[in-house]
Amino acid sequence: RLGAAYARLCTVEEALDSDPDGLSGTWESENRAFHRTLISNCGSDWLMRFVAVLSEQSERYRRQALALRAVPQETLLREHREIFDAAIERKAGLAVELLKLHIRNSANGLGQALFAAKAD
Repeated sequence: RLGAAYARLCTVEEALDSDPDGLSGTWESENRAFHRTLISNCGSDWLMRFVAVLSEQSERYRRQALALRAVPQETLLREHREIFDAAIERKAGLAVELLKLHIRNSANGLGQALFAAKAD
């Protein structure tokens, strides 16, 4: 399942630069599916619900980041690949650290893009 979710996400991410507005909804759906699949075997319904709430609450920021191209396409592809590889290799600690870095990079990129847009 993770391999299929990752492949779908990659397909959308590889096309993002050609049509970011048209693909934003598809990207959001595939990105959410990939991240949800990463933790789907955690065994905790509570954790799955909590992550769903966090994901819903942060969707507007992910969409802004995508619209502003706050995170370069190559970075998204690389970070998702590294997370996928760590998960497939069952390196949970590494996957967690890569996920934290991925979230931090996305937040920092959006912050920088917003401040740059405000300055214009």
